[in-house]
Amino acid sequence: MSGKFEVYKKSAAAQISLIEPSYNDQGWLTKNGAVLVEATVSTGKDANDRPVFDWTQKISVALGVNDLCLLFGDISKQLTHEYKESIKGFQFQPGEGQYEGTFRMILSVKEGEAARRQVMVPLSSGEMQYLGRLFDIATTRMLGW
Repeated sequence: MSGKFEVYKKSAAAQISLIEPSYNDQGWLTKNGAVLVEATVSTGKDANDRPVFDWTQKISVALGVNDLCLLFGDISKQLTHEYKESIKGFQFQPGEGQYEGTFRMILSVKEGEAARRQVMVPLSSGEMQYLGRLFDIATTRMLGW
């Protein structure tokens, strides 16, 4: 099992991990891996004034190799995944003005007739650069290379 890259902010948190590819009994690749991005909003503060996060209300998006290739070409590309009655979105938005150089990672989900939910996780320049490096490395592992 691989580790997680975690980002915890006052308003939201994210955990990013690698889903390893699957192999059959002969060692042949049967399914590519993915990058799993999970995020949730802060639901308040604890007794020590630290943010509290309800991970039962998280939004999860699995990014495949094609998704990462789209992001490599345009980091602010809006990705949309539709499956049955669920529509999930993923995007990095660059900061503007005083926030130039930073990013917001936005995950959203709309399931059936329910209202659309969204989580926005602020990312520093360093966090964004590190995440880009992780995505770069992940693509080879996702393909089983």
